[in-house]
Order: sequence, then structure tokens, then C-alpha cells
Amino acid sequence: MTHRGFSPQTLSAVEILVLAPLAAVLAFWIVPNAFEIDWSCGTVLGVQGTRGDSFASTVAVGGTIGWVLVLLGTLYAHIAESPRLAAILPIAWFVLLVSAMTIAAAAVGPAPCPA
Repeated sequence: MTHRGFSPQTLSAVEILVLAPLAAVLAFWIVPNAFEIDWSCGTVLGVQGTRGDSFASTVAVGGTIGWVLVLLGTLYAHIAESPRLAAILPIAWFVLLVSAMTIAAAAVGPAPCPA
């Protein structure tokens, strides 16, 4: 009897390779546009900092650290032969990151570039 479909290892790899870029698109394009958050604003006086700079930096660092921890956790789950945990970790990271950045974007609120 052969097993058809994705193996747990393939599923984890696909989740990590798909969810990380999707989280980046959400973090740096869709969510900031929805909440009117700008960063790295160039004016005649040079680059002006806004609250959006803090938002972008925090999401980038938090997302990267979280992704590395999930990658290590997924590898450990595969070594420990726990395919369910290996499949759940990337999804949990994605949901947590998107929820946290949406809450943070709502708290930052509109942060347009200074005129």
C-alpha cells in the first residue's frame, strides 16, 4: 500500500517556504497600506522618521527571529518524529505574526510621511 499526498517533511517545508514570503507581503505592503502607515519618508530635508519606521523595524526583527525559531522547532519536531507538531508550528507562527502586526498597525494608526 502506498501513501499518496504530501509527507510531513514536505508539508513543513512547503509551509515554511510559502508562509514566510506571504507574511512578508502582508507585513510590508498590505497591512501598512490598510492602516496608512508610511516609513523612510524622503523630503527636501532628507529622510524623515515616522512611527512607521518603528513598526517596520519591529515587524522585521520579530518576524525574522520567529521564523528562525520555528525553523529550528520544525527540525527538532522532525528529529523527535512528531510530524503533527512540525506541521502546526509554521501555521501557528504565521497566525501569531499576522495577528500581532495587525494589532500593532492599529495601535500605530495612520503615520503618513510629513509634508
